[in-house]
Amino acid sequence: MEPKIKPHDVLRVYALLENIQQLFHQPDNYTMENFQRFGEENYPEIHQLYYEVVWNWLSEEEQNQIMERR
Repeated sequence: MEPKIKPHDVLRVYALLENIQQLFHQPDNYTMENFQRFGEENYPEIHQLYYEVVWNWLSEEEQNQIMERR
């Protein structure tokens, strides 16, 4: 059975990638303050997308392959 990928979740992933792109686009942004702020502002979303949303997009076989690599 194919996982149901909700458009809202795709937009959430895109928004996170956009934030990552903004941080890493210019080397002048590479300060501890910017990295700390990025983490504080984005980690809850990263956590939820990683452990709940994107994980559930994977098949059971893909999930098992990932778990075997750990």
